[in-house]
Amino acid sequence: MLVWAHAYDRHSVSLVSDHEFDAECYKVNLTLHTGKPQWDRWWRKHFVPCTGMWINDHPDREGIERLYRVVVHEGRPK
Repeated sequence: MLVWAHAYDRHSVSLVSDHEFDAECYKVNLTLHTGKPQWDRWWRKHFVPCTGMWINDHPDREGIERLYRVVVHEGRPK
C-alpha cells in the first residue's frame, strides 16, 4: 500500500486499481500495536483510508522510493 500510494503520488503510475487500493486501505486496523510505537503513532496520526495523500507525510519517503524501484524493476518482463 505504501508503494502503491507513492507510485501514484510521485510517479503518476497506478500499480493497482482505485477500487483495490481503497479496499486494502479500509482493511488497515490502526488499533493494532506493531511493537514500534513511533510507527504506530505516525499511522494513527496521518493515515486516512479514503485517500493516499498521507504518503506525503511519511517519514521514510526515500525508503519507499527504493521499494518502488524494486517493484517496478521486478515487474517488467525480462
